[in-house]
Amino acid sequence: MKYWLDTDHFPTNDIWIAAIARAHRLTLVTNDEQFKYIDGVTLESWLE
Repeated sequence: MKYWLDTDHFPTNDIWIAAIARAHRLTLVTNDEQFKYIDGVTLESWLE
C-alpha cells in the first residue's frame, strides 16, 4: 500500500474507503482494480 500512497496513484477517498473496510473486516464491493493492491481488504466485483 505504501507504493500507492507515495506515488499518488490512489485517490484519498479510496484510501479512506479501503481503511474502513479493512478495519471492520468488511468485503469491499467494487469494480475498481486498484483496491487489489491493498493487503487485508477482501474484494468482490459488482459486475459478476
